[in-house]
Parts: sequence; structure tokens; C-alpha cells
Amino acid sequence: MNTKDLKKIIRRIIDVKTKRIKFPANFDKKAGDTVCKSMCSALLQPEVHQRLGYLKGGANDVKVHPYFSSIDWDSISKRQTPAIWKPDAAMLKKNTSVQSEDLEEDQTLYTGDGSAFKDWGELQIGVNFRLG
Repeated sequence: MNTKDLKKIIRRIIDVKTKRIKFPANFDKKAGDTVCKSMCSALLQPEVHQRLGYLKGGANDVKVHPYFSSIDWDSISKRQTPAIWKPDAAMLKKNTSVQSEDLEEDQTLYTGDGSAFKDWGELQIGVNFRLG
């Protein structure tokens, strides 16, 4: 990395912290309305203590945002809503298992019984994942 690139990176970091997000002029038209812009702005707040999803209401703040007003979260949690996308079965068979040889030196394969996730409610994890 040269000095010119470093200056560019620093300038971008400062810009993010000091300037508002600039959306393309046609953003509202492509997104359908201004509610989408509102949600994106709230999720992209540079100050974490102002960011949607990080506030006191946590993820629920995201769920109750007007952008998601047509979503029936209760139906989704009860698995009563049909999936809008279903992955190809062949892809799942190929990609759902992490093997020890796939891990980096500082990572370990999770082999626990899942009790660490007992408070996650109805969430079910269908793939192995890396911890570390």
C-alpha cells in the first residue's frame, strides 16, 4: 500500500464519520418509496450507538421498522410462511459441512451438543459453522 492509497482510505473513513450517506438520485424510485432509504440510513449509521438494531430494542427495532410492515414475523417463526428461495439440494450436500482440514490454524471445529444456543428460541441451525 502506498501513501496515496492510505490517504484515500483515511479520507473515506473521515467522510463516513462526518458526512451523511449519499443515495443515488433515483434510489427512492428503484426502492419503491422513501421507507427503504430510511431503513438503509438507520442501518448504516456510522455511530454504533445510533444504529438501528443496536439500540435498546435490538433486532426487534429492525423488525418493526415500517419497511418490514408487511412481514408476519410470527408466521415466519412458526415456519408457516413458504420460503421465497430454496437452495439447490446438490449445493447443500456439497457445502453444509465444515471439515477439520477446511479450518485455519486458529479455528476449531464446533463439536458441542448445542446447549450454548438453548436460549435462541426456535432458531435452528442447519449447517455446521466455525468458532474461533
